[in-house]
Amino acid sequence: MKCLIAMLSVLSVLTVSAVALGGEAAVPSAGSKLFDKISQTDVNAWVKLDEAGLAEGRSLGCGLTYLPTAGKFLQTGVNNKTAEMLFDPATGKWEEAKPGLPPEKLLNESASCFLAWDHATNRGYGYIGSDVWSKNLLCFDYAQKTWTNPNPKNPPPMLRESFIRWSSVCWLPDSGEMMLANGSAPYGGSGTWLYNPKSNEWRQLKFGSPLINGQRDALQKLFTQTQDLVAACRNRHYRSETPDAAKVDLAKSASDLMSAIKSASSAVAAAKSDDKYEAQQLTRCKAALETAAKLLDEQSKKLGSSLNASLLTAMEDGLLETVRGARDELAVEPPPRCNSPLVWNPEAKRVVCFGGDGHNRTYADTWTFDPASSRWNQMHPAIGPEPKAGHALVWLPKAKTVLLVGHAYAPNQGRGKDGVYETLPFEMWTYDLKADRWSLLKHVEKDTDAPSAEMRATDCSTFAAGADDLVVGMGRTGFYGGEVKLSTWACRVDASKIDAEGTQKYGVKPGTLYFFGGPAGYDHDPVDDVPAAEARLKNLPANTWTALLPKGAFVPNAYGSWGTCVMDTDSDQILWWRGGHAGYCGNDVGHYSLKANTWSISYRPSHPLNQESSCGGLIGTDFEGHPWVWMHSYHRYGYDQTAKRMVLSVSNTFTYDPARQAWDKIYYPPKVGNFVATPHGMMAGSRGDAPQFFQFDCSKGWQGLPTQGAWPAFCGYSGSYSYDSKRDRVLCASGKGYTEVKEGSVWSYDVKTGAAVDLKAANAEKVKFETETARESVYLPDADMILFMAGGKDSHYVYDVAKNAWKSVRLKPNNVAASNLIGSGLVYDPKRKIAFIVGADANGWNVFAMRFDPATAEFVELK
Repeated sequence: MKCLIAMLSVLSVLTVSAVALGGEAAVPSAGSKLFDKISQTDVNAWVKLDEAGLAEGRSLGCGLTYLPTAGKFLQTGVNNKTAEMLFDPATGKWEEAKPGLPPEKLLNESASCFLAWDHATNRGYGYIGSDVWSKNLLCFDYAQKTWTNPNPKNPPPMLRESFIRWSSVCWLPDSGEMMLANGSAPYGGSGTWLYNPKSNEWRQLKFGSPLINGQRDALQKLFTQTQDLVAACRNRHYRSETPDAAKVDLAKSASDLMSAIKSASSAVAAAKSDDKYEAQQLTRCKAALETAAKLLDEQSKKLGSSLNASLLTAMEDGLLETVRGARDELAVEPPPRCNSPLVWNPEAKRVVCFGGDGHNRTYADTWTFDPASSRWNQMHPAIGPEPKAGHALVWLPKAKTVLLVGHAYAPNQGRGKDGVYETLPFEMWTYDLKADRWSLLKHVEKDTDAPSAEMRATDCSTFAAGADDLVVGMGRTGFYGGEVKLSTWACRVDASKIDAEGTQKYGVKPGTLYFFGGPAGYDHDPVDDVPAAEARLKNLPANTWTALLPKGAFVPNAYGSWGTCVMDTDSDQILWWRGGHAGYCGNDVGHYSLKANTWSISYRPSHPLNQESSCGGLIGTDFEGHPWVWMHSYHRYGYDQTAKRMVLSVSNTFTYDPARQAWDKIYYPPKVGNFVATPHGMMAGSRGDAPQFFQFDCSKGWQGLPTQGAWPAFCGYSGSYSYDSKRDRVLCASGKGYTEVKEGSVWSYDVKTGAAVDLKAANAEKVKFETETARESVYLPDADMILFMAGGKDSHYVYDVAKNAWKSVRLKPNNVAASNLIGSGLVYDPKRKIAFIVGADANGWNVFAMRFDPATAEFVELK
């Protein structure tokens, strides 16, 4: 049995699969190298088989399956056009499963494929990520050594190039079907699917009774109400409220939430079910709601006084997570997750899964699926493995138990190297389903004592087992970009050799969660009080960029590559949707409060399960409904003054409510870009070939506006839009980049008439932007100029609107954000008449403020 991940496709797209197998295994014969090595070791000790090399280019994340008819282990998944491989436990050697090469399109479109193996037909079925194989199913026939695409009916839905990723598969021998679950779909979890080879069709399973589903829906509303209270407290703490929100009595809001919790608790208590499992769910849910009421009672007493970071952390990690837990006690299938393997238990005739990656957390829960009743059940062992994802689950046919084995990963908890993820120690646990009991067999700290691996979210451990509980697995040293060496390992597993002391030491209670970032550092206290922050801004020296944050101040996951920032004029804050395919990929929104001189983040960030530095292929949202940071974020969002929302256009258009710190609505195409905030609402240019203007309407989405005359097609990253408030028009200035539009050109679009005109600006021929750096600009009403963040070696470009001419101006210090122009953002606060840059100088990331005075500014002649 083996559960594993599909590696990156050519498009850096990832799909995870898992294999669940049982059956008879060949036992190494006396005299073989493998037999000799293993016979000299203790049970549950791992032996490295150095001579059993793998073909160059083979990845750690390949599927491994034991084939009783062949007496060998089959490794599937292609990388560098390598054929399938067979491992012979009798000789301890690998060989090619000739001919073994799948169709060329598969080689080009998917790096790996993992199979749920049907021993009755000696065929394996796998769901992969591929644009060419649009129905995402492959079948490998071992006898013929061929791959085919069955083209099944009713496949899991795709959204453009986006499909289910990071899922797991398992063969159900009694029904002769493949099960797919625990994946990420474009807008949430994958759900549970079955594929039937005989009818060649998919079907999605639906679970739960009207009673349970109705109660869970009600608790989802309670969860949203709790989120809103936490967001309101966070906004007040960081002085980023609207004037209306500042009038709200938080204690009264907490009282309303308490009433809602008690009402929900009464409703759950009144809900009666004759079903034993449902009755257990309701009992556990009510207990969680009672805990939430106690926590709220404790925390609400402090809301009338000064808020602080520790209270916010307690509300986030305690109250909000407890209400979420109450809701999830009524879950009818595992809450959405990825990299969570499935394994078939032939004794109990159940599928077992443990843990997984919830995008912003890893789980430590245990679930079983009963195909006969088509039902998921959450188990409640006393103790179990710590939260993890990317581990392997195999069935031990001799011990008749499930084995969790291998390395795994989790959000970094500070025990390993710096970074988003950390590799967890190698462990072996058994799960007795009948007794609902996890037991530790082995915890390994040294890589020399077990298959090594530096795990990332692209990995799952690779293991399979046979009849004599001989487990074979793969190890790896190195990672992307460096020298990678793979190795084959074997172990004689004795499930009776339980480490009782280690079980208690390394085990955790079910329901334990590991979060990205963890509670520490999630919230903090403001740098300044309001008078101090406002005084600093009021007394800024003219024409000088002043760093506002002291050394060591919190900056939210600071590398905002290919990004920008926007000004929320209603709440006196800067919003930062940062990151991209070569930088930070967490999808939280950064809030910088002008009144508190402090950054905060909106919610726990989710991270895509491919490399941290690459999230370009993701479409849709995470499990929380938060859109992914897709490629470059600049020119893709802005603050709409009429809707009081941040509007974002990636795969579709999303709106973000800063007051609730939540994404609240999704709008579908057209594609738009080059956002510009106006008093009429958000406006944007088309991202298609035909030049067109659009205006955002909260009730209808994007509405086309008439355009008469010459207007440039999408100028993308090459230029910028600015709103000329004196003349009620949008100005487009073009820089150097991916467009044929001449650098230095300036167009105007009259909002009232729709007239578009090439202004033929003076000195345009002297404008020489670096690639992509013209995109950040702000209109300065008092100066009647557009200031650009980029310019010459020691200056900023300026477009003099009244004179229709390009200029250059020196500000102090020279080019404050020059060290990362493509990652910095420029905004203007019309209330304080101050420009801000969010970016990096020689001392790191900061917020820089500048009051522009054209009368004393040093203008420089363009050459």
